[in-house]
Order: sequence, then C-alpha cells, then structure tokens
Amino acid sequence: MILARDPLIAEETQYKQTARHPQPASLKCSSWKRSACFAYIVKSRESFPLKGFLLWLSFAVSDSSAKGSTRTPVRKYIFLRSPRYPCLLLASPRLPRHECSLQHDMSVASMTSGASSHARMSHWLPYIKQTTARLLWCLFRQQIWPALVLQFRLVMSFFDVDLLAQARDASYFASLAATSINTTGISLLSYTPSFRTVLGENATARQVLDLPWQAFHEGGIYNQKDDSLYISSNADGPGANINITILSLEDLSVRSTRFPRLRNPNGGTSYYPPGADKRQTPPRHVYVDQGDFEHYAQLIAVDPNANTSEVLLTNFLGRNFSSPNDVRQHPVTGDLWFTDTDYGHIHGFRPEPTQPTQVYRFEPGTGIVQVVADGLVQPNGLEFSPDLRTLYVSDTGAQLFEYNSTRPSTIYAFDIVAGQRATNRRTFAYADAGIPDGMHCDTAGNVWVAAGDGVHVWSPTGILLGKIFLGETSSNFAFAPGKIFIFSDYRLWVVENVQAQGREVCKDFGLGCERQTPGRP
Repeated sequence: MILARDPLIAEETQYKQTARHPQPASLKCSSWKRSACFAYIVKSRESFPLKGFLLWLSFAVSDSSAKGSTRTPVRKYIFLRSPRYPCLLLASPRLPRHECSLQHDMSVASMTSGASSHARMSHWLPYIKQTTARLLWCLFRQQIWPALVLQFRLVMSFFDVDLLAQARDASYFASLAATSINTTGISLLSYTPSFRTVLGENATARQVLDLPWQAFHEGGIYNQKDDSLYISSNADGPGANINITILSLEDLSVRSTRFPRLRNPNGGTSYYPPGADKRQTPPRHVYVDQGDFEHYAQLIAVDPNANTSEVLLTNFLGRNFSSPNDVRQHPVTGDLWFTDTDYGHIHGFRPEPTQPTQVYRFEPGTGIVQVVADGLVQPNGLEFSPDLRTLYVSDTGAQLFEYNSTRPSTIYAFDIVAGQRATNRRTFAYADAGIPDGMHCDTAGNVWVAAGDGVHVWSPTGILLGKIFLGETSSNFAFAPGKIFIFSDYRLWVVENVQAQGREVCKDFGLGCERQTPGRP
C-alpha cells in the first residue's frame, strides 16, 4: 500500500439537502449491523490535491443508548482512489466500536515539499511500526479480518512569522511551511507574540464541512431557541437561489431554509425591534436583502422561530438602494447602520445604480434615514468598537468587474459622534490578500476581518497581530463561546479553545458565554 502525504480529513456530519441538492441514490452494499448505506460520486475540483474521484459513504448507525431520541447519528466516510496514488484510503474521525482504527497525527511541517527524503522517512518509520502493531492487535482481539482504516488528523499549531525576514524577502511568506502546502488547509500564523494571547495558547483549528454547494458565505447570526447559526449562502450561478444555511452548534449538522420576502440575503445581525426587552437575547434577525430586477433591495427583519418577516426599509428619499451588503445594530440607540454597494449590478442581478455607494444610519422607530459616510468605492463590512466610539468600514473597491490590486482594499476608522454621526475618517489597515469583507471586534478592541486568505486580526492601533490562514477566500465568520466559525463558501472551518470573545457574544448567547458550553462538538 502506498501512503499519500496529502492529508484527507473526513468530518462527522449530517445535513438535510434541499431540492436543488437531492439526496444521493442508494448503493447496494453489504448490510452491516443495521447500517444504511448511501453514496454519491463528486468529481474533484481543480484545486483538490489528488486528481480522481471521491466516493462518499455515509453509514447511519442506530443509537440504542439514546432512549426516546429521534436523532440518528451519521458518520461520513471517504474512499479515495487516485491515479497518482493507486491506493484505497478510508478516513473517518470517529469509528464504531467494532472497527479497528489506525490513527496517525501528522504535523504540517512533515508534509511540506521542502522536507528531505531522510526527514520524511524518519517521520513515517514510527507510524509504520504503530500501524503494524495495531493491525496485529486488531486481528488477535477481534479474531476477524478488520476493515483497514487509516485516520489522518491534521494537528495545527502556531507558526511564528519572522517580520524582519519578510521585510527583506518578498518571497518569504510563500516559503512558510504553513502556506506552501498544495492543499486548502487552516493554519494559525502569529505575526506578533500577542496573537497567541489573543487567540489562546491552546487554540486548535480544523475543517468542519466541505459541501458541494456554497452554503457558507455571509451572516452567521445566532438563534438561542435552536442553538444554531444562520448563515447566508452564495449563489451557485446566475438565477440560483440564495438560501439561509442553519448550522446546529449541538452536532454541527446543517440544513437550508428560506424566509418570506427575503430574496437575496447577504450580511445580517441579531436585532432588537423598538421596545424589545434588551435584558433578553435578541428575538429577531435583520438581513440586508440585495434584491433583484423584480424586487427592491431592502432591510428585512426575520423571526427565525415563527418563520415570519417584516420589511423595515426599501429606499433613501424615494430611491431604492443598490445592493446593501452588511448591517449592525447600535446596542444603545437601536439604530441600524448598513453599507450599500454596487455588487448586485456588477454581478448582473440588479439594475444600474441610481445613487452613490454610501454608509447609512436608519432609525427603525422613527423612519429617519441618514447618510453617515460617502466617498468610498465599495463600502462593505462594518463594525462598532466595544466602547462604541469608533466605526470601522471596509472598502472593497479592488474587486469590481475584475480584481485590481491598485484599488482600495482598505479598512477605515471613523469617530462616532453622539451615536449618530461618523466623522474623522482615517486609514486603519490594509488587507494584503484579496479584499477585507465581513468584520467583527472582540471585547479587547481587536479587529477581525475576513479576507482573501482567511481571517486577519489587527490590534486597536492597526497592527497586524496574526492570521487564521486558509489559503482561500473567507467572506465572513462568527464568534461563539470559545470558538470562531469561518465561512469560505463551500467549506466551513472552526477554531476552538479561543480566548478572545466577540463583542456581541454575551448579548447573543446570554450570561455565562465567556465559558465554552460543555458537550458541544
């Protein structure tokens, strides 16, 4: 058997597919302790490191220990056959008791192409010994020929970036072990020692899901009743629906839904309607709806538990917005601050704009709408500092009909005056990869921004502390107690054991949110 160095990680998951993504057809396979077997074949994308086909087998194993429970755990397994590596690989994060698990932890450094042959052989020798011993133990203990299961778990740790070396060598960043692997993965890059403190010395990172449609794009709003995050999907093509992906924080399962009158949702936030009791967690969500050729762009409030919606705002003094992109509610005044871009027109599903790209403030109780910032090419993400004295707005003008690195990819800071005006615009930071999209602050005032290679973290003074590096574009992310969920369209990632706490976590999750909830995966 040839062992591939490229890691392949299978995560335990369960998801309900929509009509656009039908359930896979049943596959005839041997019955295995009342297990139901399903399969479908997905052709690998060009970015996938191993050319060939993936065969996904999901075994639904009945759980006799959960009395009265209707939830059936689903374990996802992946068989891989590749012309480059003519072996059959079965990967699984957790295995039924009657299986034999051969597990090996691989560090990123040991898998880089720059490692010597001797180093790679030294790395694999302990594993070969471990595999042989484990296989013999399984044969002796179970007295059957077990299914050979190789489990690869990518163990992530911090990588320190040498800023002086980077300053002197433009190719330094690309030579790092964490950034030179030819697969999409997740790494924690520390640009300053304080990044370890911000993220937490025990922080770990992994991929959670990789789906055949773009389920994870924007939003990421918590709903306490079903303990879930509500995430806007991305369109898979012209005319395709943009749905809301519901991610359960209990078991990391996902399902899709749509709300009445919400056509093309993008960013969103938790929402207290006028008169709501702010001692409770927010009862609703508010989304920016980009609209289309037949429907207005708008702000719309949604009750995720009752499946109802209410249109809040469709125009500024009679002119419809172009493509609202993101929104935040001021925690004191209750006003909604939001950005308006031209991306709907650029992507071909909205008419030509009739007003400039601007940042607005809307009072849901009075109907007052006010421009608070203009002069930006494409105002995109926005966020308040924890002390509510500063407004951060990202300008993603580098991405119009095509990407141009000479245009803005910049985060600006504004002073907030009397909770109503934004003044004293100044440059806060520049994103060196892609464009700065969704952003959130933590309670210490650090600014976290989704960008072209992952999530960048800046100090309140604009110093880059570090990156959660994915090697692909992230549009947004969401803080949860002790965790950060990162969205990159097809894939969902999580950083766990996180020390930093998002600015809105205590409001959205309730009291005691500074400690991670026990029992969650």
